[in-house]
Amino acid sequence: MGGTTAPHADIYWHFGADQLPAWRLFATAEGVQQWGAAASDILMPEEAGQPWRWGRQDGDHYHGVIRQYVPGSRLQLSWNSSRDSAETTLTVRFFETHGHGTDVRLTHSGFGTGIEDRISADGYAHEWRKVLAVMGNILEGRKTVMAHSARVGVALAGGTPEVGCLVRAVHPGTAASESGIVAGDYIRSIDGTPMTDLDEFDEFVDARRAGDVVRVELQDRVLELTLGQAESRVI
Repeated sequence: MGGTTAPHADIYWHFGADQLPAWRLFATAEGVQQWGAAASDILMPEEAGQPWRWGRQDGDHYHGVIRQYVPGSRLQLSWNSSRDSAETTLTVRFFETHGHGTDVRLTHSGFGTGIEDRISADGYAHEWRKVLAVMGNILEGRKTVMAHSARVGVALAGGTPEVGCLVRAVHPGTAASESGIVAGDYIRSIDGTPMTDLDEFDEFVDARRAGDVVRVELQDRVLELTLGQAESRVI
């Protein structure tokens, strides 16, 4: 008997660094502070059964209980967020590759099967890939430049092929706010290209430049806006 598969993030990554430094970068407060540039309040006890939290300067907060804490090997957290309605589970496993760095498997699961759940799962998958990329650069001694080539001016929750990308917030004074895009809108396509998920959105924006005029199809209207200059920061 068939059923709908619950969405989840399941990501494999490789670090060119030893297992223990990779573990500590993810599973300790000092490590999270290095890649969580927007973090303002971090509690990460090194023991199972303890509460944890990550606060962000943009107002988002994440918290839960450390379910499993096996140093160097496995971390599992119950995951609650100020923007999510239900608890999910984050599991991160680290594997030694016999002198060739560290393999990581990150799984974020426990989402429901509705559209909002699938949007949330896509948003987390997108963000976790960016986190792992930044961690890899830190471990391998490289700088990370966080920037796009142009800026729309929205924060997106995630996306699905059925509805597009959900606008979670609009930044004041940007192209999005001036054109009338508001939180709760769905970006269905830009210049005729369907926005099926956050990876698609980022890929499209990175192929454009500040000053380009684009046609944005929302769920109930079509707008034109001029892309702005992207801000950048180095980690």
